[in-house]
Amino acid sequence: MKKSDLKTGMWLELRDGTFGMVLLGTNNGDILSGQAWFPLASFNENLTHIEAQSKDAIKIYQPLTNHSFLCLDYKNEINIRYNLEKIWTRVIEQ
Repeated sequence: MKKSDLKTGMWLELRDGTFGMVLLGTNNGDILSGQAWFPLASFNENLTHIEAQSKDAIKIYQPLTNHSFLCLDYKNEINIRYNLEKIWTRVIEQ
């Protein structure tokens, strides 16, 4: 998956365990908002962060329903509680 493939409402899980929702076309530009807040310009096209490896996107989820736009409280319940489907996982090279 590439940054240009992202759509509003998708959730990114970052390497440090935080989550953020993709919001495109806001007054602040394209952003990641939630536990993490960044302009999407902070990410390379391959979804690595331009400055901090701990902020690299490692998983992407998409909502299955409109109810998936609620705030995340417990990352361990992401698929069940918020009805999100994991659509991408970064391959971590050893």
